[in-house]
Order: sequence, then structure tokens, then C-alpha cells
Amino acid sequence: MDDETYMSVLYLMHLNPPERMTPFRLVPEREVVKEDTEFILRIMKMDWRDRPTVKELLEDKWFF
Repeated sequence: MDDETYMSVLYLMHLNPPERMTPFRLVPEREVVKEDTEFILRIMKMDWRDRPTVKELLEDKWFF
């Protein structure tokens, strides 16, 4: 990576720090309530071993 590209990436990372890069940062809470967000985030884990099984999901309080 050349210096200009590297500096551009650093600049963009500075504008958007990791703590601001959340999946629902652009969605107002009135559109997706907290319970829905939590459920969706549990399903979206990158590592499949961290995700709940289908059975666990179907037994989740979110469905009741």
C-alpha cells in the first residue's frame, strides 16, 4: 500500500471510530426496538459457534 492510500485509510478510520460502527447506528430506535435489535444481533454473530441454535432461537422470549 502506498503512503497516500495508507493516509487516506487512517483518515477515514479517524472519522468513523469502531465504537460508532454498529449495525444499527443509522436506524432510529422507534423503527427497530431494543428487543428486536438484541435478537437480530445474536443471530448475526460472525462465528457460527457463538450463534444460538434454531431450537434456542425458537424458545427465545422474543417469540412470546
